[in-house]
Amino acid sequence: MKASAFVGLRYARSRGSRFLSFMTWVSLLGLSLGVIALIVVVSVMNGFDSELKRRILGVVPHIVVQGVNIEALKRTPGVEAVARFASLSGLLVKGSDSELMQLHGIEPDREAEMSILPEYMVYGAMSSLKDGGIVLGQPLAYRLGLHLGDGVTILLPVLSERQTVRTHVLHVNLVGTFELNSELDYGLGLLDLKTLGPALGTGDAGYRLRLDDIFEAPATSKHFAAMPGVVVSDWSAQYGDFFRTVKMEKVMMFLLLTVIVGIAGFSIVSSLSMLEKRRNLTLQC
Repeated sequence: MKASAFVGLRYARSRGSRFLSFMTWVSLLGLSLGVIALIVVVSVMNGFDSELKRRILGVVPHIVVQGVNIEALKRTPGVEAVARFASLSGLLVKGSDSELMQLHGIEPDREAEMSILPEYMVYGAMSSLKDGGIVLGQPLAYRLGLHLGDGVTILLPVLSERQTVRTHVLHVNLVGTFELNSELDYGLGLLDLKTLGPALGTGDAGYRLRLDDIFEAPATSKHFAAMPGVVVSDWSAQYGDFFRTVKMEKVMMFLLLTVIVGIAGFSIVSSLSMLEKRRNLTLQC
């Protein structure tokens, strides 16, 4: 029998001092609860972080590039898929209600390759975007009182050739809803790139890149940014601080719970040491 097991069983089964045995079991229970709390909280935080990354980073573009040939993009190491893409901010208007949101112009037939959004459709399908409709988050549609087939108006700021801003108006119908249980449910709308095309003004649609490893996006962006005349952005510019905060919370929770377990272990050692000294003094007297 190992020395640690021998000492533990000795004090747990101590018949000469019930108080000593009681203190041992209470300390052991405290240590066990601390370890259980550590395992549960860290597991929950890891699951939350993983699901959050999947539901947000699985939808937003990993990288958006303008000014690079599509064949060159496909040959870039780590690039899994490429599709035409455009993004604009707009005001969604329904009656007296309005919502400021981000609008993505996509290729409906390619969306299943580029994101997980088709898996989370509640009503309708991405293919319906070809008819000039819009897909919104289910909570946003509920907030505006929208049902499939209802018409909405979208106001888009457009930069003209004279570098002046004008408003482009789109009238579309709701053809589908999705629900990711994330903030994107309230601020993202999808349109066919052809529908959004007239609102691009002097700007041209770029390309959306899906990477094998999403955390390689900043390095890949730097590679494209070094090319002349290329405009590039990646997910870390918008969501990097958010996920760094979540990571810091995970680390802090782990440290706090580790301290709790350490305190419980220290209490066991200190209480047994004090009781052993007391027992030795009693025997000497």
